[in-house]
Amino acid sequence: KFLRNYSFTSKIPFLADLAKLEWALIEAFYANDVLPLDQNTLRKFARNEQALIGAKIKLDPSVHLFCLQWPVDDIWRKREFVSGTKIKQSRYYLLIYRINYYLKVERLSLLQWQMLRLLQSGNALREMFEKTKDLAHQDTGLLQKWFQHWTSCGIIRNIVM
Repeated sequence: KFLRNYSFTSKIPFLADLAKLEWALIEAFYANDVLPLDQNTLRKFARNEQALIGAKIKLDPSVHLFCLQWPVDDIWRKREFVSGTKIKQSRYYLLIYRINYYLKVERLSLLQWQMLRLLQSGNALREMFEKTKDLAHQDTGLLQKWFQHWTSCGIIRNIVM
């Protein structure tokens, strides 16, 4: 809040979003370590679709999800901002996490961001599907690809009843 109201932000309007990103990266780096998703648990739920749909998915403690107004992930990756550079104000959905002590920042679609937010909030898969209307229109192969990526990167850490 301080940076949003700070007079200097009229010259650098993305400063508050950049600070949020930087703080999330610090928190992600120092987040507690948890065990990876147990493959036996994954196999058990893969054989029982009804149990899986009612299960809750636990995300890694390093995961942070943001909806920001500025593409600060691009600025962060370049590690510099040249004065006078035009950047577009819009909605940017970011996923921040740690994998093997490396920090990752990924840009997400609105749908991916909504799904992960719902899971992070403790919703079961069934609830996530019910609350995300656009999910019904998605290719199941694409959804499977997203979940495989999130599992292989350690974003998904556990599946519980």
